Amino acid sequence: MSEPGSWIPDAEALAAANLTRFLAWLAETGRGQFADYQELLSKSVADIEWFWDAVFAYFDVQADTPARAVLGNRSMPGAEWFPGATLNYATEVFRHATGERPAMIVVGEDGSTEWRWARLQRETAAFAAYLRNLGVKPGDSVVGYLPNIGEAVVAALAAAAVGAIWAVCNQDVSVDGVIARLGQVEPAVLVASDGSVYGGKRIDRRAELASIRAAMPTLRATVVVPRLGLDLDASKDGDPLVPWTTAVESDAALEITAVPFAHPLWVMFSSGTTGKPKGIVHGHGGVVLEHLKYLSLQLDLHPGDRFLWYSSTSWMMWNLLVSGLLVDATIVLYDGSPTHPTTDGLWRVAADAGVTVLGSGAGYLLACAKEKLTPGASYPLEAPRVHHCRRPASAGYRRRSGGRSR
Repeated sequence: MSEPGSWIPDAEALAAANLTRFLAWLAETGRGQFADYQELLSKSVADIEWFWDAVFAYFDVQADTPARAVLGNRSMPGAEWFPGATLNYATEVFRHATGERPAMIVVGEDGSTEWRWARLQRETAAFAAYLRNLGVKPGDSVVGYLPNIGEAVVAALAAAAVGAIWAVCNQDVSVDGVIARLGQVEPAVLVASDGSVYGGKRIDRRAELASIRAAMPTLRATVVVPRLGLDLDASKDGDPLVPWTTAVESDAALEITAVPFAHPLWVMFSSGTTGKPKGIVHGHGGVVLEHLKYLSLQLDLHPGDRFLWYSSTSWMMWNLLVSGLLVDATIVLYDGSPTHPTTDGLWRVAADAGVTVLGSGAGYLLACAKEKLTPGASYPLEAPRVHHCRRPASAGYRRRSGGRSR
């Protein structure tokens, strides 16, 4: 029995669902017959090795060397998944490169840019080559002090391709907060923008950037994205300031280093409300499998969908948004205020970008509800088929749109 107000899929939605295809594949390959989601859920909990082996096979994850087992060591902490397997998150992203549709639509309050897959791959390849030329190797760290812009995705993918560890803070985090987080990973390279545009204001971050650089003695270089086109003082001793255009100017081919399944991909951080922010390390293989499972089988993200989750780079949902590339979706980045110039600003962005799957925090929806907004009546929201809302400290709430969101 469903809860009052919950959404129940109709026959058409069920037939088109990725989960339905997965259930059919399980039956066709002799892995099991399941009447519905609940039966599959029970099996996945009772036999975790069976489930994750099925996910690995269903999505045809590309391993350079095969695993010796699904679960080598069951002890917690320290469980060892797919021992012997080597792969790379970036491999799984770029296997979907196509000329048929954009990889990213990057939207700001001052305009939008469409990034084709060719551009994303070219800049990632060039930046990965730049990192290698600096001597960055697997296990080193590359960090970002960046808003939600296309270059942040490039830097994360290039770091992954090299086998380096990525970590990022949005520019609304205090300088002390940035240093407390990114300083923990002793970064070799910092990627930053000179500022951002938010709430109708151009926010100069050059002073903050200078303080962050001064507190990170391990830096070999700082690469600067000219979000605002401001001049920077390159007089600091130590790591040089390098323009983004210089760091991505080569025509190097994309070279991806295969790493062990559990090799660190990125580090996220706790809020820091109970002391120093704590690093949370996610590995290549674990992220690939979990995000493929979540985005395809639970979020029901399809190839060709336009996927926007409103997030800053500091929130885990930004990492999930980037992983939309794993399932051949076009990801939509929004660097700006969801309430600019008016409270329904995010709905305008979604309409203009043709977003089909939209995610947001509960706070934004509450703000819209308080003003009794009807975005479906104000904007041509024919494209959205799914809207997701994540509560800050509880299980997610999910709502499907019937074509128009109101």
